[in-house]
Amino acid sequence: MKTILNFKLFMIALMGITYWVAPECSVIPQAYAAKESKEDRKRKSLNNKIQNLERRIENYNNQIELIDLKIELHEKCRCCSTGNCRGQGSVRGCRHWAVDKHNGRNVKVCHQLPHNEQREAGIDQAISVLNKKKEMIQTVIARCQDKIAEAEAELNN
Repeated sequence: MKTILNFKLFMIALMGITYWVAPECSVIPQAYAAKESKEDRKRKSLNNKIQNLERRIENYNNQIELIDLKIELHEKCRCCSTGNCRGQGSVRGCRHWAVDKHNGRNVKVCHQLPHNEQREAGIDQAISVLNKKKEMIQTVIARCQDKIAEAEAELNN
């Protein structure tokens, strides 16, 4: 048993010596052989940054399309002649709704419209909020485009 243990220790020591004497025989140094230069890593990083920003801009444009659709749907809710109107009985108001598809998903808006002079105030407020959201997204898109231009300029240098 002692000789087997000594043989194992001898082989472990021998492998260690092989590693230091002949590194091409071992696996570990080959992992470090394909090390990239700093310029290659920087170029790759900038390309990834540009791709991520372009994807982000695409998502923001998709959100703007959804906001535009919701604004159209809110406008459809203004009158009772759209066919999507249900009376609310003793309140003398009505509930309007409109539905459409965006990217395969249903988008629905609905409003409880009272029977008084401020009948469409809720619709106006919803449209106002959506327009503000749209403006905010457009400023973020502009910032992303500026960052893309900076990264491309740095990439070309």
